[in-house]
Amino acid sequence: MYRYGTTEEGTTASKFTEYPSQDGALFVWGANPGNPVIRYAWDMITSSIPPNWENVGNATVWSDIGADNETCPEGYRRPNDGPTNTAGVISEAVDLEFSEVRVSLFDQFNDGTGNMNATNFSSGYYADGFFDRRSSPGDFNVATNTNDIASSGIIYYNPANYASIFFPTGLSRNGDGTAANGTSYQTTASDSSGQCRSFASTWIYYGGKYYAHPVRCVKDLKQIP
Repeated sequence: MYRYGTTEEGTTASKFTEYPSQDGALFVWGANPGNPVIRYAWDMITSSIPPNWENVGNATVWSDIGADNETCPEGYRRPNDGPTNTAGVISEAVDLEFSEVRVSLFDQFNDGTGNMNATNFSSGYYADGFFDRRSSPGDFNVATNTNDIASSGIIYYNPANYASIFFPTGLSRNGDGTAANGTSYQTTASDSSGQCRSFASTWIYYGGKYYAHPVRCVKDLKQIP
């Protein structure tokens, strides 16, 4: 996951979380150039509306604004759920191969949005040396008053080679800035007719671009249109 932190010199710097269970920061899908919330990292600590929250959105596609809004460090980027230069839900089976999220995470999937009916996942706690060494006031989160907040979550696994990846089920922020707990939404760089596409558990969703979700960065090995 991705977050903003502070270096030893006291300057603000971007960095990844140190443990898989840590939730990271929240980012809106994108804002128009010149908007002060571009690349702004919202916290998931407070349940109230954070100071300076703006209900932002953008009617364009990621290929037009990604350079200004990408929150991942150089060499990394947000994953996609299909092409990032057009707006629309994947509606044809032939287009499924262009969805990094579906092809990489799910053992079975379909076009459109909704439940992908994948079976290669499990929900629970992750013993990563951080979550399991702290007490949880509500069984789902630890370090809840710090930017190191960590959560239980979902692990996807490849039954053929036992590779796996874990996603914490942390907070998101609604369009009005209020917090929604336990969603596990992850932002993608894809657009659905003016709404951003995100994923959680075995579901592909679309929602307002002014919602703020965590970002799981991927290595930029090749450019997807």
